Amino acid sequence: MRLSTAISAVILAFMVSPLLAAPSGFSPDDPRHARLRALRDAATALFDSDDYALSMSQKTRDAWTRLHDAAIRVKVGGRPHPLAGIALINLSSMDQIDGRNPDALTHASAGLALLEPFADAYPIGWMQGLSIKGYVQTALGDVAGGAATLAQASAYMDGYIARTPAEKLDKDAHMLRSNIAFSHAQALSRLGRNAEAVVAQKASMEARIAAVGPDSADAIGAYYTYSQMLMRADHDAEAERYARIAVDKATDHVDRKHPSYARALEQLGLLLSRTGRRIESLDYLQRSIAIKRETVGTDSLYFQFGLQNLGSVLMPLERYADAEPLFLEAERGFRKQEGDNSPQSARALAYAGAAALAEGRRGEAIDRLTTALARVRAGSDKDRDMGQRVYPYLIPALIVAGRREEARTAAADFAAQTRDLDNAPPLPLALAATLSAWAGDDRAATGESARRLVGVLRDGATMNDNGELTEDQRAGLDLALAVAAQTQDGALALDAMAVLAGSRIAQANRLVAQRLVEDPALAARVRGLQDKVKALGAADSRLLKALATDSGIADARAARAALA
Repeated sequence: MRLSTAISAVILAFMVSPLLAAPSGFSPDDPRHARLRALRDAATALFDSDDYALSMSQKTRDAWTRLHDAAIRVKVGGRPHPLAGIALINLSSMDQIDGRNPDALTHASAGLALLEPFADAYPIGWMQGLSIKGYVQTALGDVAGGAATLAQASAYMDGYIARTPAEKLDKDAHMLRSNIAFSHAQALSRLGRNAEAVVAQKASMEARIAAVGPDSADAIGAYYTYSQMLMRADHDAEAERYARIAVDKATDHVDRKHPSYARALEQLGLLLSRTGRRIESLDYLQRSIAIKRETVGTDSLYFQFGLQNLGSVLMPLERYADAEPLFLEAERGFRKQEGDNSPQSARALAYAGAAALAEGRRGEAIDRLTTALARVRAGSDKDRDMGQRVYPYLIPALIVAGRREEARTAAADFAAQTRDLDNAPPLPLALAATLSAWAGDDRAATGESARRLVGVLRDGATMNDNGELTEDQRAGLDLALAVAAQTQDGALALDAMAVLAGSRIAQANRLVAQRLVEDPALAARVRGLQDKVKALGAADSRLLKALATDSGIADARAARAALA
């Protein structure tokens, strides 16, 4: 198992002091230290074994420990030999792969401290240590610290690439560069620094292609991850381009059993949902989750992501009863795999809270949404992504429930976090302003903010080309209508309804209604079609339930196919 490929989840963390100077005359190939190099080579051979069980075995740990214990006793300029640090960094890699992140942080920190004066003599080991430490610090909740560490690792890597002849840069070096940039992008995104995240992820994609070629499964993963970052930065057209590249290359070059195949379908499905093409989206996501079930089973994070993503597409289709159990199942799966403060379990629980709110169970929704926020805050106070998902649902629910003080606190947090987003477009800012005014019980300011919100929604630049509303736009309309109802502002309600009426669905409904009046025969045909659509919806629900429970899938799929 190559160390550079094992650390594909790196993110960012800690700032170290400027590199100390190595003792004069030090050479990694000093013949006096041949025994240490032999111990390193023996441990490396075990860790690089194609036998995963052997590579992660106690035998391999013991080999790295022997190297550390021997190197710590050998002094170079009064300091322990740097291979002692290399040994600890490799132990930290094993810890991280095993999910023992606190141990990984301890080993990586100690290893970096030993290696720091000799970093330029062992550049790959130094960058690997930074990568691991950055990743585990982020995983343990220090997102800002992780971002700083990975920024340092990326800067060092850029210098290493610049000063190394191209013919001496092998696949592992490019792969390590890709992994560092990937982790950096993930941390930047969690901090709301989306423009920087796009740049980092593009660097990761380009390095991955240099390492493994443009058609490999690893490159496909880089394409769809870049698409995700573009989507978060509101570059939907470019995001769709890379999502379709990923699907095309997966279809042409990758076995459908490889995780990248299903993930490519999934990312395109999510993007299509975001841009209003939800029926087409649902097809991609159902295909993705079926492949995941067949290839990896249901006891994996990979499958839980599929459940959550499918539910997130059902929500804007108002299929709350279908979406909610998918979120709850994903929440249990994430918590089982990642622990009680899992950020992904919090995200799934937040979605389940939104579903409960849509079905009128306000108290249950508030409990779920506040629990989701608490889980994220237990690990970090710098993760802004969850607030953007939770607050637009939580604050109105608190206000209607009469919990005004909690609503004011939440609204202040939401407004501050939204202002900190580097690409905050008008809609989130208008949402935050309206919620702040409403929570503050300022009737005049609430009405004015809500009217500005409706104006933003009416703006053609915030509408999708196909006329359908995004999830954020629907949340904005719901907020405007809720304010109008509570303040008895009929003009505001009519303005919000006019935006809704401008959507493609409303336009189609008007045309259908007109034609039905004019053509009774067509009316009969439409009613028959509507009955069949209802039956297809019911079959969809049965298939979704079957997929979630792993029971009766073949029969449910056949029934749906016949109706379709």
